[in-house]
Amino acid sequence: MKTVANKNIGFTLIELLVVISIIALLLAILMPALGKVKEKAKLTVCKSNLHQLVIGLQTYSADNYGSFPPSHLARGGGLYTWANHLNYHSQQPPTAANNGGSAHYYLGSYLPDVEIFICPNSPKYDKVKFQALYAKYDDPETWIKYNGDRGSDISDCSSYSFFWGGYTLPGWKFVGPTRDSSRYGLLAADLMGWWSREGGVWWLAHKSKGASQAPEFDPVFNIHIGTLWWEQGLLNNVPKKIILNAAYSDGHVESYSSLDAVRNQGSGASYFYLPPKLK
Repeated sequence: MKTVANKNIGFTLIELLVVISIIALLLAILMPALGKVKEKAKLTVCKSNLHQLVIGLQTYSADNYGSFPPSHLARGGGLYTWANHLNYHSQQPPTAANNGGSAHYYLGSYLPDVEIFICPNSPKYDKVKFQALYAKYDDPETWIKYNGDRGSDISDCSSYSFFWGGYTLPGWKFVGPTRDSSRYGLLAADLMGWWSREGGVWWLAHKSKGASQAPEFDPVFNIHIGTLWWEQGLLNNVPKKIILNAAYSDGHVESYSSLDAVRNQGSGASYFYLPPKLK
């Protein structure tokens, strides 16, 4: 009777290496595609945030005889130029004239969650801190906990710029909508700005290829900027391939490219880049 020797059935080392190489190749092909899908998903959530922001403003308007809130960026009768602050001159309760403002003062009952004001494309940030600074802007204990003795005019950055309530800058033809109407006026948009300090720094809501997370706190401006990306670069080197979103008073949200954005000068050597369609 012929005896058949038992043989272990398995893969050889070469076969395993071939399989691993094929898997690695497939992952290399799929990862960029998955990254693009994830980026598109975040852009969709960004649009949703802006749409909810518009709904909050429209609801406020319906409760206030058709008027949008005053710009909470008022500063001593003028308008503070960087339009992406949730608070300005915090720890000073806003008056009817809005002398030192907080977004929460007008919109807190309509938009209680600070995450509506921060794009999902932003870096990871301390949500507990930002929620407290948003909702408890006039509470001394909250102020001291997060700001210490840094002063009374610390601002907290949203990754969106706010234009309602007549926001404007010297020399602008554009004026932010003061009333709700069927005509679409620009209410908010993803932040894209440039400042001359340190040879030039871009502040961005959406990450560019060369950007990194901004420091948690900027002592020059007294601003919490951990919700933003920033990138070193000259004014003429506009970050490419960034898709931004803008929201209008008729409720629609539309996207545009960073290369199509309109440059406007702010205070000092700073510039804002706004959607091509301002009205």
